[in-house]
This record gives sequence, C-alpha cells and structure tokens, in this order.
Amino acid sequence: MQEFYSIARTKVIFTKTERDELWNLATKRKSTLDLQNLRTKCPALAHQIQKSLELGNNIQSAVFSECVYAQTLANMLKLDLFVNCTDEPNFIPSSVACLIHSYNLVPRYVYSTKDRRRMLIQAGGCGGIDSALITVIDLVIYTIEFKEPGAKTSEPDLPKYNEDGKLE
Repeated sequence: MQEFYSIARTKVIFTKTERDELWNLATKRKSTLDLQNLRTKCPALAHQIQKSLELGNNIQSAVFSECVYAQTLANMLKLDLFVNCTDEPNFIPSSVACLIHSYNLVPRYVYSTKDRRRMLIQAGGCGGIDSALITVIDLVIYTIEFKEPGAKTSEPDLPKYNEDGKLE
C-alpha cells in the first residue's frame, strides 16, 4: 500500500463521461466505436468489447470497469507488457498459476514488466472473488476489488464518492 500511495495522483484513463460514452457505443453496437484506437489505450477493454460483438452479448459492466481500472493501475506501476491469457495461456509462471487457481480464479489478462518479475493479473471466477486483480511479487498475492462509485457493497449505508475520490 505504501508504494501505491507514494505514486503521484493519477487520473483513471477514461473519465466517467468517456466511460459512459464507450459503454453506450459498445452496448448499442455503434459502428463509430474505434476499437483500434481503444486497443492502444486499453487493450483488455477492446478485447472484451470485440468478444461481446462477436458473440452477440453485451459486455458485463463489472468487467468493463475492471479493464479500465486495471489499465490505470498498470500504468501507475509501469507494467508495460500486456498479455491476453487466451492467446498466451503459458505466460504466467506455473507456480503463480497454481496460486491463482487455488483461489478459484481464471486469469484473463496480465500486465507485466518485461522481465516478468512483477505482474498484475486481471482474473475472475464463479467460485472465487467476482472480480479481482492480483499483484504477484515473490509469490505474495494482493487481491484488489474494483467498484464504480456508488456500487453496491456489503454495507448499504456506505457514502458515495465522486470521480476525484472525495465524498459527495
């Protein structure tokens, strides 16, 4: 946590307004959605939207948010290498993969340093945490749950936060 808070304040890669616009384009299957440009800025989100278009399903809102927040965190931690686990299933070292599977999670995407010593793994699963990001450093796993401001959590009376992280 100290490292996270020592990094200069960073804005999410898409503002709430931009995320809403992208969401509308993706769910209404608008041809004006520039997937190539999106692939450059947030490859996981581009892949999820492409997959939803191919399958005829809408992208899940939680996965949509996870992709945006994961890319922001990867940028903050200087994890410059992006890997789609479907395309490269053996990218994650076996010792790390075993730990992930022990949490009943299935890796979707990896954000990594080029030497693979540090990884942020976007994963989820039915029997595990519904949407987790896992940072693996020396086989220590830190799980991170992303929620949109005002999203339901375990406490119904929790306050809402603005885009800047301040209470409304």
